[in-house]
Amino acid sequence: MQILSDWQLFPKGLGGGVLCVGNFDGVHVGHAKMLETGREEARRRGLPFTIMTFEPHPFAILRPAVLRPPLTTIEQRRELLARFEPDVLLIVPPTKEFLSITAEVFLEEVVSGMFGAKLMVEGPTFNFGCEAQSPFAGEVEVDESYFGPKRVRGKPGRGASGKTIVFGVLKRDGHVYTQIIPNCRQKTLRKAILHKISLESVIHSDGWSGYDGLVDMGYQKHLRVNHEAAEFALRKNHVNGIESFWSFAKRRLTKFNGLPRHTFYLHLKETEFRFNHRRVNLYRVLLRELRKVPL
Repeated sequence: MQILSDWQLFPKGLGGGVLCVGNFDGVHVGHAKMLETGREEARRRGLPFTIMTFEPHPFAILRPAVLRPPLTTIEQRRELLARFEPDVLLIVPPTKEFLSITAEVFLEEVVSGMFGAKLMVEGPTFNFGCEAQSPFAGEVEVDESYFGPKRVRGKPGRGASGKTIVFGVLKRDGHVYTQIIPNCRQKTLRKAILHKISLESVIHSDGWSGYDGLVDMGYQKHLRVNHEAAEFALRKNHVNGIESFWSFAKRRLTKFNGLPRHTFYLHLKETEFRFNHRRVNLYRVLLRELRKVPL
């Protein structure tokens, strides 16, 4: 195993392989499953296996105010990652210049260009490029919605069981972002919000208790509407924007007459992409992207 700190020194002889990129703090069960998949895919295809991580965490550069203490030291993380037997372990110190590149540039110049990767194995919440790290700012709406094949009688909304929970953020007059979450507890929602929304933002939400304390966390302002009291819009205070996305998503996904749970994330992200490009010619957008990254 070669250990490098500069991705530009990546050995050409080990290119064209399988790549896993992430912070991997703690190397928890989810990380392990992903890394094992990457290793097995590399072995099955007879390709080199590369793991790329960062030290320090990119938030130390981009959002130090919300950075939490790491679960493992870099020495511990290096030892844990070595157990997955990569041919190359890249421990990259992030810089503002590196973190400012777009997803397209990262894919073309780093993943395809420098590494020549034939396959990337990542988790369902993985993003790369400066868009992934740049938080939503300004006036944003937050909400969660439940997706599932059947209505649970007598248990609407947050009382429903057996459904997939999706957390959503919508920047007013901007884009929407979605993330699958395990539950709607305060700890889960706070983590999702801190990851995606700048502290300088004004957040609009419903009255769910999981959103309590956002101002105490450092957010500029938190405005709420109480749906249980039949409040849906108080002048500019509402969550109608994110609610319109939920309606758009469910109308679209219903057309499939059911989706396998393991492909739901892909359909969700396609729906997010379509919503975010609803005011432009989607055909031209796809042609432009295919020219950059041919299939």
